[in-house]
Amino acid sequence: MSDAHVFETRLHWPADSAQAMPPETVFSRNNIMSSPGKHEVAGSAPAVFDGDSSRYNPEELLLMSLSECHMLTYLAIAARKRMTILV
Repeated sequence: MSDAHVFETRLHWPADSAQAMPPETVFSRNNIMSSPGKHEVAGSAPAVFDGDSSRYNPEELLLMSLSECHMLTYLAIAARKRMTILV
């Protein structure tokens, strides 16, 4: 395994060129996140900060990332210790 790891992501804002932009006070927080070869993810600010609640917000993405990292670490340790995981 190589010591070098490369991860590429893209963030496109605004998600739609017809969206309002600053200095308008009701500008769109909607964006599109992607990584080559994977599905796009619709993002926005939380609704409390004038975002679109139907899209993922940074707080949700951070919590999901930490949850997945914790799970994968647990599974990797279990595999190295040859432990069986019961679901």
